[in-house]
Amino acid sequence: MLGAINSLDILAHPVVTVQCFGWRIFFRALFARQEETFLSLLNTTNIFDVSKQKSPELFDRIVHLELRAKHIYATFSKTFASNNSARQFFEVLALQEQEHAEMLELCRAATIRSGCKMKHLTSTSGCVSYLEQQMREIEELYAF
Repeated sequence: MLGAINSLDILAHPVVTVQCFGWRIFFRALFARQEETFLSLLNTTNIFDVSKQKSPELFDRIVHLELRAKHIYATFSKTFASNNSARQFFEVLALQEQEHAEMLELCRAATIRSGCKMKHLTSTSGCVSYLEQQMREIEELYAF
């Protein structure tokens, strides 16, 4: 299994994996094909549909911020297309933002499945609002 979470991670943290995603996902992850990712494995279940129905809007806002940052970096990579180093730098940053968004989707699903108290997330709401404001200013400045 490849990706941000691989088979070694599953083996190193079996209790967490089972608590967050259940036995079925645990065993499927252990026996996944090498080219399969943990995220693609979870996409074959309904775990994301259920978590989006029950999760706080805060997750949506944070994932959206990551995807907006990805868009900015992807745009910069096109802007610097003639400079190979700069183009590659921004492509890597865009890829990392996509991975962050995917990891946050996993966090959303794990939070719902494990019964985590959502009240623990409310303290971050002010920080997210600040980041959204900063993102709007950057998007306006560069006309994204």
